[in-house]
Amino acid sequence: MRTKILLLFLLGWVGMAFGQEIKIGERFTFKTPAKHSATDAKITGIYNNTTTNPNYLEDGIKYKIVDISGDNISVIVDPPFIKPKDESTEISKASYYNYKLFSITKEEFQTKAEETPETPDRFSIGILTLPFKFRPQDEKTFEAQFNLSSTLNWRLTNFPTTNVYLQLGAGLGSVELNSNNSLGIGPDENINAATLTMFTGLMLQHKKVQAGIYCGVDQINNQQHYQWRNNGNLWFGFGVGYQLFNVNLGGGNSKNEQK
Repeated sequence: MRTKILLLFLLGWVGMAFGQEIKIGERFTFKTPAKHSATDAKITGIYNNTTTNPNYLEDGIKYKIVDISGDNISVIVDPPFIKPKDESTEISKASYYNYKLFSITKEEFQTKAEETPETPDRFSIGILTLPFKFRPQDEKTFEAQFNLSSTLNWRLTNFPTTNVYLQLGAGLGSVELNSNNSLGIGPDENINAATLTMFTGLMLQHKKVQAGIYCGVDQINNQQHYQWRNNGNLWFGFGVGYQLFNVNLGGGNSKNEQK
């Protein structure tokens, strides 16, 4: 019985993995040159020099699905190619592809297409929580208190799947005050005080998996009364996470022309 359940699970997973839905707006590239409705099998080259239409759709170029009708998929090159000022020597890819609609079969798409990730925008905002903070002063303590911050992210590198971000953030948290870390707290008192946190750090993101190192300072209200020893002192933190959402602020490269 267990074997049958396992087989059904595996078959279902395989069906999900290889039966993904083809969607309008999806961007992709071809692994090898692909046939389209105007392909002439008698011509072996990708480009037909007598016309300004490609005989095969070249691999490595970014395409976008604009329509799906039955077994046919309509695609365009997106973003378009940069058109040279002088085409006297040879026809450019811009003349072959730009703003032209090509029709391919679903079989050709499923056999040769692969998804191409978009380069993320230069600036974005997000939410960050750190599992712990290390304070190097005096006793060199670790803290694992509640904290939730908003971040402004600046992408420093320019790759589709793996990038480094500089982050600036601020947020709210809490810290436990007692007689060991605060001069204004009695021997039997424990108070959870709200903190205002400001920090900066570097985050490495591969696809949607994130890891970062951070440093910052915490400030509490009524410091004059509590006299918390770590108020305004530097702390260090490390965090890992997963991108659930991303709010872009513009400035990405998704609309740039191909070369």
